[in-house]
Amino acid sequence: VTATDGGGLTQTSSYDFDTISQSNTLAGTDTAFNIVSSGNVYSSVLGGSNIFIDGAANQLFFSNVANLNINLNDGSNSNNIYLMNGNDEINILAGSYENYVSGGNGNDIFRISSGENYIYGEEGADRFVLDTTTETLVEMGIDGGLINGGADGANTFFVNFDTIARNGVAARSVRIGGDALEFGAGTYNDLDFSGVNGLISNIEILDFTNNQSNSISLSYNDVFSMTDDRDTLIIKGDAGDTLEFDTNGENVFDGGEITDQATGDSYDLYFVDGITLLIDADIAVTTV
Repeated sequence: VTATDGGGLTQTSSYDFDTISQSNTLAGTDTAFNIVSSGNVYSSVLGGSNIFIDGAANQLFFSNVANLNINLNDGSNSNNIYLMNGNDEINILAGSYENYVSGGNGNDIFRISSGENYIYGEEGADRFVLDTTTETLVEMGIDGGLINGGADGANTFFVNFDTIARNGVAARSVRIGGDALEFGAGTYNDLDFSGVNGLISNIEILDFTNNQSNSISLSYNDVFSMTDDRDTLIIKGDAGDTLEFDTNGENVFDGGEITDQATGDSYDLYFVDGITLLIDADIAVTTV
C-alpha cells in the first residue's frame, strides 16, 4: 500500500509503508503499521495501534489519546519519534540505534534491548526496563545513548521524615512514585554506574527486584547526576543483592528505617551532604 501526500488510511488492517512522500497520515484502530521507508514525515491520530519501524531517518508524530505499541526493530536508526498522550509501550530492540524517542505525557514503558538510543520519558511516571542479560552498563550500550526520565508529575513521590503524618503520608513513611530504571531478568555483576555518568538522568528509582543476586557500585556523584533537583534516589532489590556506595569523601548520616506506605517494605535511610538515599533493607550495603 502506498500513501499519497496528506492521504489518510483508516481501515482496520495492516499496512506496509515504503514511500518517498513527505507527509503521510496514519489513522485507525487496532491497526498494524509497518514503516520500512526512510526520510519521511508521518503524522497520526491513532488508537490502540501497533507500529513496527524498520526504516531510517523518519519523523513520526503520534497525537494519540489511546495507548500505542511502538517497536523499533533491528536496523532501524536515526528516527525521531514523538508521542503525545496515552500510556504507551515502546520496545527498543537489539540492533536499533541512534533513534530519538520522546514519551510525551503518559505513564510509558520503554523496554530497552539496545542502549544506543536517546530516550526521553517526558511527563508521567515512566518505566525504563533493561531487557538484557549482559553484565555491565557499558556492555548494554548505554554509554552510546541516553536515558532521561523527565518530569514525573505532581504528588507522586514524597518522603515523610517526621513522626506525624504529612502530605497524606504516614509518619516515617514514603509514597514511592516517579521514573524507574528497572533491571530485567539478567544477573548484573560489577554493575558500575560511573561508566555512564551523565547519561542517565531524572530517575527516582533503581529497581533490581529481578530474583537474582546483583552486585552494584554507585557513588555520591552518580546519584547527583542521575536524579532530579530533589536529589533523592530509591533503590529496590532482593536478598542477595549487594551495593557498594562510594561517598566521594562526604559524610554519611544514618536516618534509620522508613516504610513504603503502599507495600510495607522497609528502607534504610541515608543522608549524604545534600542527597537522600532510600535503600531496600534486603540489600547489603557497604560504604567506602
